Amino acid sequence: MGVFSTEVIFLYYTFLNVVVPCDIRASGRLSFQELATKYGHPPQEYQVNTEDGYILTLHRFPGSRDIPVLLQHGTLDSSATWILRGNDSLGITLANANYDVWMSNLRGNTYSRKHTNLDPDKDAAFWDIDLDHFGIYDLSAIIDFILQVTGAKKLNAIGHSAGNTVFYVLGSNRPQYNSKINVLIALAPIAYFHSPHKPVAWLSKNAEIINNILLAFNIHELFGETVLQQKLAKLICSQPDIGYEICMNSLLFPLVGFDNEEISSEFNPIIFGHFPAGFPRKTLIHYSQIFKRKSFGPFDYGHDNVKYYNRTRPPSYNLSAVSMRIILIAGQNDKLAPLKNVNRLRKNLPNVVKYIVPSQKRFNHLDFTWGEHTKLILFPIIFDALENNNY
Repeated sequence: MGVFSTEVIFLYYTFLNVVVPCDIRASGRLSFQELATKYGHPPQEYQVNTEDGYILTLHRFPGSRDIPVLLQHGTLDSSATWILRGNDSLGITLANANYDVWMSNLRGNTYSRKHTNLDPDKDAAFWDIDLDHFGIYDLSAIIDFILQVTGAKKLNAIGHSAGNTVFYVLGSNRPQYNSKINVLIALAPIAYFHSPHKPVAWLSKNAEIINNILLAFNIHELFGETVLQQKLAKLICSQPDIGYEICMNSLLFPLVGFDNEEISSEFNPIIFGHFPAGFPRKTLIHYSQIFKRKSFGPFDYGHDNVKYYNRTRPPSYNLSAVSMRIILIAGQNDKLAPLKNVNRLRKNLPNVVKYIVPSQKRFNHLDFTWGEHTKLILFPIIFDALENNNY
């Protein structure tokens, strides 16, 4: 496998050197630190310990504004997602406007594969991760750390996709954290998977089969930096033409909604140089359970539910306890967070201060972070929300 991995890497870089423009090719290879520095914002980096021993990496662009802004990535993603478009990305644009920008990394991704006792490459226990761990442990530690460092009483938060889900988990399980959030701007918000389109339904219904196959091969980490599957993904997906056809048109777009006007083939090497950024197998199963139950709740341990919840079935998350101010922003062409599901979420959250659907009919789940014209479509809404929701 080591020889094959070396050959894969050699072919990957040889191909990119021949067909991909130099600047795009280089950006796909850079780390967060290097990419941010390239765009004129050398970041500060912090390590945050959770109460259960995970070590998370935070990236920061310091700014003079009083209220810090936390950007929370979604599934399979990392802090890099907020700067991939350079000066047209949300992280850099906020920094240019002197916001104090913090970009976090949840446990298990490229920048947060550390633990005080467990080795992610040897200990399966490291990957015992579901939505509760992201919300209750990671997000609480991140928020407390930012407020401690800055001296602020509250922070503004912007989440993408499941980067919003973790706020609902935290707010329902540890209600004291609601008062630490000035406003959550929820981009492409996910909680429910009721009546999804066919690709999502297929994945959810077959998750147990996929899970059993992964367990048979002792695979607990999906698309991690150290595993062959990630190297293969980069080899294939980073290619502008065939990679775009396979990874965007055939895989991602069917899941999230088609919009090749906002995400073109030329941008592929940048995206897939940083995405996917690792994901726990158990979390995939948790998502599939939410789909099957048609309710938003913690992990279903089957016969062990009594041990964890003192009941035979897991409860639903108490969204009525999520009292933080929330602005929901949904896309008309978002297949992962369709308007029907966002409307259900809106009805169950007690403090939605605004619900916005941009007029662009093709705006999909990925356009919120990677769209070519997102700076024109979305950023004015975000800046207005930050300026006019200070409490």
